[in-house]
Order: sequence, then structure tokens, then C-alpha cells
Amino acid sequence: MRFRTLVTNANLLLRVVQSIDKLAKGAILKLTPEKLHIIVITDVDSGLQLWSDVAVNALFSDYRIESVHGNEIYL
Repeated sequence: MRFRTLVTNANLLLRVVQSIDKLAKGAILKLTPEKLHIIVITDVDSGLQLWSDVAVNALFSDYRIESVHGNEIYL
């Protein structure tokens, strides 16, 4: 698994992370060659779910990702 990039839009990345933090204390990040997918699923009682994706070029430059699982990395 390899992931290498330069953050070009730190303000947008910070706003996305702060928004997720307000919804839940944990999230799943799925990195693919084209998009950054954000998945938030809280406990069953609240019923909150968030499925979102952001184009890689909106946040990063020199973005490279390699994985034996179809070039997808889950964090």
C-alpha cells in the first residue's frame, strides 16, 4: 500500500474534517485514484449516515495511490 500527495487546498480539507467532527467522532476514508470518499455511520439510535466524495484534484496535487486491493485504501 502506497499513498503520496501534496495538499494544495488545506482550507477546504480543514473544513471537511471539521464538519465530519461535528457529526461523529469517527469516519471511514476511502482513497481511490479519482476520489476521496468519506463515510460516517453512527450508532443505530441516531440513524445518521453520511456518504460523500470529493474529487482528488480539489484537495491534492501529485496524488499517487497504489494498493493490491484495486488501488483503494481504507482509513
